[in-house]
Amino acid sequence: MKSHAKHILLCLIYSVLSCTQQILNVKHHIFYSVYPLFTLYFGMMSVPKIHRLHEYNTVEHTIPKWSYLMRAYYHTVLLDEIPFAGIVSVLLLLIVMMWKESRFLISHAETRLRKIDEQLYNHEATRKYRVCHLHLNAFDDDVTSRTHLHQFNTNMLDIVPHSYQSEENQNAIKNYVEHRKRNMFAPKQMTDWEKKMWRVSEYRDIFIQNREVSMFAPIIYILCGAFVCFPMAESNRLRLLVYLNTLIFIGDGISTVTMARLNNDVFIDLLYMFVSIVFICLSSYNGQ
Repeated sequence: MKSHAKHILLCLIYSVLSCTQQILNVKHHIFYSVYPLFTLYFGMMSVPKIHRLHEYNTVEHTIPKWSYLMRAYYHTVLLDEIPFAGIVSVLLLLIVMMWKESRFLISHAETRLRKIDEQLYNHEATRKYRVCHLHLNAFDDDVTSRTHLHQFNTNMLDIVPHSYQSEENQNAIKNYVEHRKRNMFAPKQMTDWEKKMWRVSEYRDIFIQNREVSMFAPIIYILCGAFVCFPMAESNRLRLLVYLNTLIFIGDGISTVTMARLNNDVFIDLLYMFVSIVFICLSSYNGQ
C-alpha cells in the first residue's frame, strides 16, 4: 500500500514538474526529459498488476533491475555537461546494483541455513542432532577441531549427534531466538558464555567468514567514486549538480544498510524526486 501510494504521488509530482518546466522561461536542458519520462514510468508502476510484481520482487528479492535503467538515464542527463562524471555515475550505479544483489544472496543463504537448523531442533526425531561447523567459532565441539575454519569456509557440513555441551548451547540459542521475537534489547547482566550465545542467535556467522566486508565495505568504494566527480566541475552550478548527484549515492548507500528493502526503494525514489525539484528551482533562479 505504501509503495503504491508512492507511485501515484510521484506520477502526479513529475507531471506537475513537466508542466512547470513548460511554463517557466528557462533554457532547454536534456534533463527536462526526465519529467515526462518519469511521469510515464510511475504511471505504469501505478497499474495494480505491475505494482504487485514490483513490490513482490522488492520485498522477497531486491529492487528490480529495470529500475536501474531509469536511474542510469537520470544520472547521465543530470551530468550532461560533465560527460565523464556521468559515465562514472553509471558505473557506480552498476556497483550499487551488484552490491545489493550480493547483500540479498548473503541474507537469503543465512535465512535458509537458519531454517534448516531450526527445523532440526523443532522436530522430536531430529532434536538430538545438529549441523556440525554451521556456526563459526560457536560450539566448542567444532572449535576444538583444527580444521574448523577450513570446514566452515568450504561448506564441509555434517549432521552429528549432540554432546551435552553442544545441546546446552543449542537450547540457549533457541531461547535467545525466542527472546529476540518479543524484545528489542538483550537481557541484562549476561555472562561471557551467555553473550556469546546471544551473538550466535543472530545467525550471522553461518554462511561466509568476514561477512561485514561483503555486506558493508562496498559503500566506501561507492562514496569514494562519487567524490571523484568533484574536480570535474568547473563552475558553481556544475558543482551543485555534482553535489546533488553525490547526495543520491550517499542516501542510497546509507538507506541500504539501515532500512528494509521496500523502505529503501521508497526513500530512493523520493530522493530522486527531491533532486528533480532542486534542479528546476536552480534553473529558474539562474534563468537557464
